[in-house]
Amino acid sequence: MSNTNKHNLPPGMQTPYNFDIKQILSRALELSKRNNWTLAQVLICIILVTFAIYFIFIDAYGITNIEDLITENNPLIVSQQATIELTITCLLAPLWAGVAMLAINSYRGLKVNMSDAFYFYKQIIVLAAASVILSITFTLGLSLYVLPGFYIFTATTFALPLITDKKMRPFSAIIVSVKMVNKYLPKMLMLYAIFIVMFIPVLLSFGFAYLWVGPFYFNVKAILYQDLFCEKEKDSIESTKESNVGETGVFDA
Repeated sequence: MSNTNKHNLPPGMQTPYNFDIKQILSRALELSKRNNWTLAQVLICIILVTFAIYFIFIDAYGITNIEDLITENNPLIVSQQATIELTITCLLAPLWAGVAMLAINSYRGLKVNMSDAFYFYKQIIVLAAASVILSITFTLGLSLYVLPGFYIFTATTFALPLITDKKMRPFSAIIVSVKMVNKYLPKMLMLYAIFIVMFIPVLLSFGFAYLWVGPFYFNVKAILYQDLFCEKEKDSIESTKESNVGETGVFDA
């Protein structure tokens, strides 16, 4: 590979990345102290919009007994269920990309607020297309076995940020994400396995723990994205710590 081509590669491809899971989680924890509520508000919005879309379609389909939707007597036919899922995937794609970018920009030291997540609706066509592709491949992976679906979810995790931040096309973003994840696949799978375990408290708390686990997950992604795909900048978390150190070098709590 020529030096020119190597220079065009993202940092995570040019030089080996020190994929220290413990350090990454620690940095994400510090970042969550700054932006947890901002990200949580967007995630709450996503949940509310999801329920709203479901209820609109259920009413349109004339379904009166909602309890049947979670039983074997589900009144929705395959085409109706597919229509609902496709609508949710397309309409929420910009918000999923938005919450990811809020975490990334927060890590970069930029001031963010909930309304920033809606900025990416101007890219709804390309984000919706990418999300549909990802949803189909993920569903196919799960239909084979659980592990292929888990791999696809992990390998394509950076696709939406690459579209919004680097202005890549959907297929290009997916390919670049897969190549990067494959380079560090064992550690990436271990990291995402940790998040699967972390979602157990979410289920036990009837979803309330997601208000912390969700933002923390996106902050981990933000740190990895910045480290692997972007030119190295001064860590905003470390900068914050250093700003609390006096001239004598003693930490000022």
